[in-house]
Amino acid sequence: MAHWHHANPWAARVIYIADLEDLVDALFSERSKQTALTHWQQHGPKLDGYLLPQPRGQYEAGIRYGAEPAEYISLYCKQEKLQELALRYRHTGA
Repeated sequence: MAHWHHANPWAARVIYIADLEDLVDALFSERSKQTALTHWQQHGPKLDGYLLPQPRGQYEAGIRYGAEPAEYISLYCKQEKLQELALRYRHTGA
């Protein structure tokens, strides 16, 4: 479920990641996964994980935690992992 879709300026272009643990798996090592989830959840229970397509076929990962323009976290990770996640969510509608 996308909690902040109405407030996301990129809503028409993003691929929402319904299960934040999938995003954590793509972004972090085993040791860092729980730390990442705990950090994100400090912003509240309503979190939207998403991938934003970039020029040249790349993706940026993000977490939106509120309706204000600056209420998001931009995440960096290896493009191979984001490509896999984008394919999975784009084709399954998960």
